[in-house]
Amino acid sequence: MDSGLRQALARYDLDSLGRSGDVVYVIDADLRLRFVNQRYEQVADAVTGGEVLETYPLGSCVVDGIDAVLRHHYTDLFEATLQTGEPRMADYHCHTPEEERTFRCMIYPLGTEGLLTVHGELESRPWPKADVEAVRDPDTGLVSMCAGCRRVRMDEGGWRHVPQFIDEAPRDTTHGLCDPCLGFYLGATARGAQR
Repeated sequence: MDSGLRQALARYDLDSLGRSGDVVYVIDADLRLRFVNQRYEQVADAVTGGEVLETYPLGSCVVDGIDAVLRHHYTDLFEATLQTGEPRMADYHCHTPEEERTFRCMIYPLGTEGLLTVHGELESRPWPKADVEAVRDPDTGLVSMCAGCRRVRMDEGGWRHVPQFIDEAPRDTTHGLCDPCLGFYLGATARGAQR
């Protein structure tokens, strides 16, 4: 870590951040990883078997390890924080097959030197079990599953993840696209069609 970034971090207790239960990392103005805490390493190891730490070690561009769908979002978020000098916050979902999980990402500018980023879990709960009959369309008898993200259309018109249907889809399943996937895959075409 260069001296300018180290000086910008002087007001933070890196030892405490290093032991934090939250995922903490520091990136420089070029979005390169300069510090990761123990929790970052534990999560990376649990999720990828250590592959992330081997492929994207300190000095790597942090957005290179982010899925292409989200890469632009995080690049914009990091760059806007650097440009304005204002902290940013973003809540996001990172579900597992067992749990619905919501996290909060706090991004703190370190002057023009870089960013301190903290990801903390806000909520975690087991997925509710879904009764296949409760999600069948009463008119057709079909279960509508998003072909993009595998969410299931619910009676009330919304879509939700039902992990038990991902491993084994119910009989009489048809496919469509939920609103977020429709916008992602068809973009402006989809937005125009919804009007």
